[in-house]
Amino acid sequence: MLGREAELAAIHQHLADHQRLAIAGAAGLGKSALAATYGRDYREHYGGGVAWFDAGNLAAQLAGWLQDHLPLNYDRDDRSQIAEGWRKWAELCGPQRRALVIIDGVEPEHYQQQVVPYLPDKEPESSLRFLVTTRSHLGWPEQSIAPLNAAVVTDWLQQITNPDRLTADPAATRALVERLAGWPLAIKIAIATLNGDRSLTIAELVQGLDRVLEQPPQQAVFPQGLWAMLQISWERLDPPSQQLARLCSLLGEGEMAWDWIVQTIAQDQPPPPAPLAPLPRRRKRDQLWQWLTRQAPPPQPPAPKPAPAIPNPGISRGYLLAGCWLVDQQADPQPEGGYYRMHGLLQQFVVRDWPAADRGRWRLALARVASDWAAQLPAQAPWEAVQPWRRQLPHLQAAIGHLRDLAGSDPKNPYAQQAAALERASFRLNLGPIAERTINQARSQHTKARKTGNQADFGAALASYRRAIEQIREVLPPDSFQRAGYLHELAGCLREMGDYRAGIEAAAEALAIVDRPTTNRQTVAQYLNTLGTLQNDQGDYEAAEPLLRRSLEIREQVLGANHPDTADSLHNLAELYKSQGRYEAAEPLYQRSLEIREQVLGADHPDTANSLNNLAHLYQSQRRYEAAEPLYRRSLEIRERVLGADHPDTATSLNNLAGLYYSQRRYEAAEPLYLRCLTILVEKLGQDHPNTKAGFSNFRHLVQTVIEADRAADLSDHPLTQSILQQLTTPPNP
Repeated sequence: MLGREAELAAIHQHLADHQRLAIAGAAGLGKSALAATYGRDYREHYGGGVAWFDAGNLAAQLAGWLQDHLPLNYDRDDRSQIAEGWRKWAELCGPQRRALVIIDGVEPEHYQQQVVPYLPDKEPESSLRFLVTTRSHLGWPEQSIAPLNAAVVTDWLQQITNPDRLTADPAATRALVERLAGWPLAIKIAIATLNGDRSLTIAELVQGLDRVLEQPPQQAVFPQGLWAMLQISWERLDPPSQQLARLCSLLGEGEMAWDWIVQTIAQDQPPPPAPLAPLPRRRKRDQLWQWLTRQAPPPQPPAPKPAPAIPNPGISRGYLLAGCWLVDQQADPQPEGGYYRMHGLLQQFVVRDWPAADRGRWRLALARVASDWAAQLPAQAPWEAVQPWRRQLPHLQAAIGHLRDLAGSDPKNPYAQQAAALERASFRLNLGPIAERTINQARSQHTKARKTGNQADFGAALASYRRAIEQIREVLPPDSFQRAGYLHELAGCLREMGDYRAGIEAAAEALAIVDRPTTNRQTVAQYLNTLGTLQNDQGDYEAAEPLLRRSLEIREQVLGANHPDTADSLHNLAELYKSQGRYEAAEPLYQRSLEIREQVLGADHPDTANSLNNLAHLYQSQRRYEAAEPLYRRSLEIRERVLGADHPDTATSLNNLAGLYYSQRRYEAAEPLYLRCLTILVEKLGQDHPNTKAGFSNFRHLVQTVIEADRAADLSDHPLTQSILQQLTTPPNP
């Protein structure tokens, strides 16, 4: 790429040490071309691959591309699936190889919504490099670009056009370089114009530019030289090619399917005129009246004039592509297909001075094509089938906009009704993202509820989870693995919120979808474990046991006897047996789960602390207090050391050890543990959180028991203790 060698070297130097860079500059300066050139010329430095995406439809493109190139499952929302794709791509690269991701056309006003949610988290040693193009600032490190200098423009012209034409009139060549003002898009159009007409001299082209430059540009966004070059090239196009360019401008941003353009042209062709109906036979007295009054016979209706048409779309497409300035090819040219793109500045340029009636005619033709296409949309489709359809979503939205403009404010207008039909089709394509947004909203509300403990927040999150399940069932087919993934995730959330019945229903449906011989056995084991745990929580022990047993068997077979997931299954089956009072059956499972976690995860891992806590609780239930105490103490020590002295899990260990001392009637030892537990819970979770309320209830029960045992002297003078003592010992007012 002539004249950008320094920028290319600077981009490479920056990406060698940093993960992100933005190419910033005004429209028409060649940002996209610079990014493409860097990806092509430096691809040997990116052994992990180079990929190009458009910012306007980034989520759909990323999800589809990552799925095509990496072994992902359609069981998550776009954001989660893309995040998994980034992780797997980075793992595939390893520490020795890097990969380059180019995102073109990032608009600052859409950056937070269209791009940020789908970028991976920054990691110091990440192998992924991101290069974006933008017209304005995004907060990224930037490589700015400016117009090319005169020497570079001259070299560019000499290399691509006949140098004899340039040297024949040096003054005209210098004038042309001056008029183009270093804007790469203007230079490309000038070269295409000169190459398209070998008889055109440099002087004649300059004269044309000067003629246009005498008038100010009609749109301020265009530099004068670029505007003039666009105007000159536009005037040299034949009317069908101009009409085709205008038609292309009606589509949405991004890739344009040539099939849509051809079908729109076909829609616009007028049907053959219908034969005129014969006039009614006149009665003789009517003819006599005409003779007497000398009236002329009624005029015949004129034949309709054929609407202007694009006579040969294939030839016109070839002419435009040869001109290289209206549309850029995005795929191998096919007589019947291919994808193309129009530069945003050109879309603005070609629609000026377009008669409203003619523009409305073509807008209707495009809307008919969109309607025919939308009629083929399935009511339900798995995510992998939806991805190709979503490629046309920007053009469907453009057709809706055209119909809304034509309809005006009248909702009963046929155009408005047709727009509503297309919006329903667009809604079907967007149902997945809509359900995803509902799930994300529920997650956010759930996170807030965990922090505040506010019942209203929990209720809002629960309502959003239930609404998300309804949307998932409406969007995705009954056998969709993505549907199963959503339902499985939501079942776990419902379990945490205590809605076991709804969680069981979702988990059972998810398991029925994935429980097939061809499904990854680890996935089946995970789904079995979730449903079995929910059944145990609900108290349906007979339904829970075979599910948990089967999950354990699969994990032992597939993952091995000493895998952490195997330890989870052992723990959950032990929890079931403990709930049934089958302590002898539960104990060896708890012990084996603890051994695995200590060996594989480490003696100080939080999961090891959980196993110690649960085994201690089993011993406490059996009144084996001497065996329970050291396990409770060790669990508390791990949580204090690893999670922190004021972590809510540390508060749980304090509460459990206090409960053990209470069972042993060691009230003076239990009191300080309860007080410390409550201090943590109030500070971290708030007074209204369910865990805080449960802690207060336990402590109040301790004080009540101490009073009944006539041992109040064993308690401290802590303000909270004394306050509860006073409440419980003061007789109520009569």
